[in-house]
Amino acid sequence: MKAPDTEKRYSLRALEPEDVDFMFLCETDRNAFDQSDYVAPLSRRMLSDYALSYDADPFHAGQLRLVIEDTTDRHPVGLADLYNISAHDATAMAGIIVHPDRRRRGIATEALRQLAGFCRHTLHLDVLAAIVDVTNTPSLRLFDKAGFTRAAVIPRWRRLGDSRNDVIFYSLDLRQ
Repeated sequence: MKAPDTEKRYSLRALEPEDVDFMFLCETDRNAFDQSDYVAPLSRRMLSDYALSYDADPFHAGQLRLVIEDTTDRHPVGLADLYNISAHDATAMAGIIVHPDRRRRGIATEALRQLAGFCRHTLHLDVLAAIVDVTNTPSLRLFDKAGFTRAAVIPRWRRLGDSRNDVIFYSLDLRQ
């Protein structure tokens, strides 16, 4: 009889300079770019500078980028971001991106669960939140499945081309 699988298939780890090419692949994915707040594409140089100046104190930096790694082969499969981190309010915003070739495998769900645990137990945050465009069905499903509450609809928040889309503001109470 086979023992139950207790090993995590994916884990979160600190960003390394070697991750720049992978970050570039994720950040230049057209769908991801449309869902971000960037107004111009990020360059490899900008990503390299960010990786080299990595600040392990998210309260000082106000943000933290973690690599989602496949524990079987140690390859990066996605990125998990915390931003607008507030020590005063004990809150942060979350973002998840999985490489297009690795989507629909439960990676984002597992990473978001781990990210929430990290925020609660290590950073001692009370609330984790996210903003998701109403047209981003996979992300809507992800945050719904992860137990986030649809706290508000913000009309016409995100511009996509010539149109404006509503977004859902999600919130997760980490004290529960």
